[in-house]
Amino acid sequence: MTKETKIYVVGQDIISKDLTYKLQKQGYKNILTTDYNPYDKQKLKEFFIKNKPEIVVLDPSKDVDGYLQNRYIFSGHLNQVKRIIKFNNFMHQKEYSKLITNIHYDVFYTDSYLEENPISEIVRTMHEAKIYGDMYVGVESGLQPLNILFLDDLTDAIVHIMKLENKGRTINVDNCCEMNLRNVAYILKDIIKYEGDLRYEDVDEEEKKPMISINDLGWKARYNFETTIRKIYNRLIDKHKYFMVSNIIVN
Repeated sequence: MTKETKIYVVGQDIISKDLTYKLQKQGYKNILTTDYNPYDKQKLKEFFIKNKPEIVVLDPSKDVDGYLQNRYIFSGHLNQVKRIIKFNNFMHQKEYSKLITNIHYDVFYTDSYLEENPISEIVRTMHEAKIYGDMYVGVESGLQPLNILFLDDLTDAIVHIMKLENKGRTINVDNCCEMNLRNVAYILKDIIKYEGDLRYEDVDEEEKKPMISINDLGWKARYNFETTIRKIYNRLIDKHKYFMVSNIIVN
């Protein structure tokens, strides 16, 4: 990948926007974005024929379903796209496998936002329990390691992967911490200063597919989860006098 490479970043979610900003800041000159209806098959076809993107990064948001992803992949295949990057979706036709790099992560957050996930649920529930004096909080007893990433780390990892040789593989973007929900609950209990008990609820966990760790490909996360989540929580409490996470407000 050179500074002249045509990169099509699909979507307008928080990850896509941060990735676009980061690529531009690093001097990449041909960042392509669109505002057409992605379900308009003709517009999509015309865009690929006219602009000839070399790398396509599919929108990682939940708004892009498998049908749309397959349409982008098919258009990329027809128009000699060199690489398509997608997220947390292992399903695609085998004939496109060498074209696709799949990136896996579990949770991302920023300095003011936690996407809706088990961790944001623990934060909300534990904060409420502290305020109302509840004696215990129920926590899923997940023991699978989680990839919990600060947004800046996640988009750094995407850029790093874009620079690597495309081998049609799945790359696990992990932060070396090997944390699971039990570890996270203990960390949050200390940060929130919740004095009640934690009661673990059994959950069925799917075994993760074998993947290549990004740490074996020359990349390391810069942000520590405990340090940054502590700053986020305290910042929101100090600034707003209430806690808001995933659009849930606790007075």
